[in-house]
Amino acid sequence: MLKSGPVALSPQRVWSDLRVMVAVQALCQLGPRAQRSVRSLGLSGFFLAVSGLLMVWAADQLGAGDVSDVMALRILAYACWLYGVLGLWALLAPDALTLSGLGRLRGHAWSIGFPAFLTISHVLWRGVSVASLPGLVLCVLLADDQTRPARWVQFFWCNIYIMFFALSLGVAGALCRVISPRRARWIALLVLGLPYVFEFQGAHFPHFISGMLWGMTQLIALGAS
Repeated sequence: MLKSGPVALSPQRVWSDLRVMVAVQALCQLGPRAQRSVRSLGLSGFFLAVSGLLMVWAADQLGAGDVSDVMALRILAYACWLYGVLGLWALLAPDALTLSGLGRLRGHAWSIGFPAFLTISHVLWRGVSVASLPGLVLCVLLADDQTRPARWVQFFWCNIYIMFFALSLGVAGALCRVISPRRARWIALLVLGLPYVFEFQGAHFPHFISGMLWGMTQLIALGAS
């Protein structure tokens, strides 16, 4: 008789789960136009990263190193807007994501939901990380002994922030594609953007953008503590 119990979390199991996720993501491919859009966004992200490094270095050289983290966090915010708007829009085009030949041969053509979630999350996470993390790392390296621990804590939570951002939009994007592959962009625009518009009309209720803005204020507060 089989006994059920808690499954021990071991490095081997984590590695095995990661391999399964990579294999599932491989079933989903970016279309040609989506690939060009992602490359374009990558170039913009590279310039954002260079700008972040220069801003942090300049702040330190001018004796304003205590606010250098705000410069780096501003780049993080720009990167989130860049990939959250233009990146998600490109990835939700009707021909942006397709099942690979291997996926069709294995009989996965009935659903692209989970592979799409992994692909969208990975593209957004990688893009925002490349654009924003170099400046945040430089903040840690240039910090004095008194502020360095706070910078490390801030850097850790910035990674959590980026991961939450990517996974949240990955879930939203995949669900929109499942609901209507041809209208996924407009569904995502309504679901994510409409509450933000209503907020300007005085209707205050929790939504994705307000949550990310709140998270950014917490990251700034961590650097000041």
